[in-house]
Amino acid sequence: MPNPRHGRHILAKSCAPWLEAPTRLSTVAAVLLTTLASAAQTPTSPTTLAQLRDTYRPLLLFAPSPEDPALQAQLHKLKDNAPGLHERDVLLIAIPFHNPAPTDTSLTPEDATAARRRFGIAPADFTVLLLGKDGGEKFRSTKPISFEKLRDTIDAMPMRRQERRNPPNP
Repeated sequence: MPNPRHGRHILAKSCAPWLEAPTRLSTVAAVLLTTLASAAQTPTSPTTLAQLRDTYRPLLLFAPSPEDPALQAQLHKLKDNAPGLHERDVLLIAIPFHNPAPTDTSLTPEDATAARRRFGIAPADFTVLLLGKDGGEKFRSTKPISFEKLRDTIDAMPMRRQERRNPPNP
C-alpha cells in the first residue's frame, strides 16, 4: 500500500518556490500553501478533537479573530516548517472566536466552543495549546512560539521518542 505521507513531502517541495518568491501573499495564504502538503492525510474539516486522538498532535491556535496579530505572527513562525510539523504529526487548527479558521483543518463550531471552555480560553485571548496524541494538554503559551520550541517539546515526549526508535514502514 502506498505511503500517504510520501505525497505530502513532494507537494511541500513543490510549494517551496511560491513561498520563497517575493510575493504579496498574506501570511495566512502562505501557511495554507504549505499545509496543502497535508491534504492527502488531513481529516475532513470540520472535525472534532476526539476524531484526531491517537493520530495527530493538534496545535490549537485560539484567537479573537483570523486577523489577530498574534495569530498572524504564530502562523508566520511556522510557515517554513511544514515538513517538521508533518514529521511530528502536528495538525494546525486555528480557532478564531466565531469566525472561519484560516487553517486547512477546523473544528466544528460545537467542538471549538467546547475546546475554549475545556481549556479556559476567553474569546479575546490568544493562546497556543499543544495536545498530545492522547488528547492531553502538553504545552501552553499566551505568546507565539518558535518552531524550535514546539519541536523540542514534542521530541521530549515519550511517545515521540518511541516513534523515532520505531519509524513506520515507508
